Amino acid sequence: FLTFLNNIESKGNLLDIGMGLGVWLGLARRIGFVPHGTDINEETVSFVNNNAPEINAAFVSENDGMPPEWPQKFDVVTCFDVIEHVADPPDLLDYLLGLVKPGGLLLMRIPNRDRYSFKLGGIVDDFLSRETPDMPPYHLTHWRERTVRVFLRNAGVNNYHIVKGGLLWRKNIMIKGRRSSILSGFMNMLYKLSAVAPFAAVKKFESLGTHLLIYIVMGDKKTFDIEIGVKRSLRSVYQRDIPFFEEVEVK
Repeated sequence: FLTFLNNIESKGNLLDIGMGLGVWLGLARRIGFVPHGTDINEETVSFVNNNAPEINAAFVSENDGMPPEWPQKFDVVTCFDVIEHVADPPDLLDYLLGLVKPGGLLLMRIPNRDRYSFKLGGIVDDFLSRETPDMPPYHLTHWRERTVRVFLRNAGVNNYHIVKGGLLWRKNIMIKGRRSSILSGFMNMLYKLSAVAPFAAVKKFESLGTHLLIYIVMGDKKTFDIEIGVKRSLRSVYQRDIPFFEEVEVK
């Protein structure tokens, strides 16, 4: 997502719904966007306001409107790992679409129901008789690519693109809350070698995509001819203490 937005010449106002600690907004600001974020957790909003005053952060409950001093529509709206937690996904999508300017972008990320870790994790959780975060009351719905396509079609959304991507745990392996540069570097080296045996399985697993990355354009404007890929120039944007980020390659 970050590389995709970085390749767009005209930046503007970006809104993140469910911003958490504001990491994504901090990255978006570095590439030229004016960051705005909302969350239903008042402590999270307070943390962002106190530690990152350059980010516009606000507490918003349910489908409340934006603060009056903010733009009421945005060039880019993002919503990551939220829709699977809500009881009425169509209502949330309608709310999100209403926040995007004509010709603007809505970017969403949803856990992929077909990912290998979901299937393996379910077996382990059943064996240990323990709760899993992929089931209620945490995740209320499960999504695979076909489900998303039907969902968007029913909402009247036609100009979209779906990519299977992953959270790159291998780039930031944490030990007791601290990033291990040695282990992270070693695992990343193995991944780069995964095109040849015996590491091909690693690449195959990750190609299944832990998440579905959804790009929606409001209106008829076509932007999917922009190349999405990881560029070396973006490395300076990331900080070592940011645990995860996306890496996808698609045109």
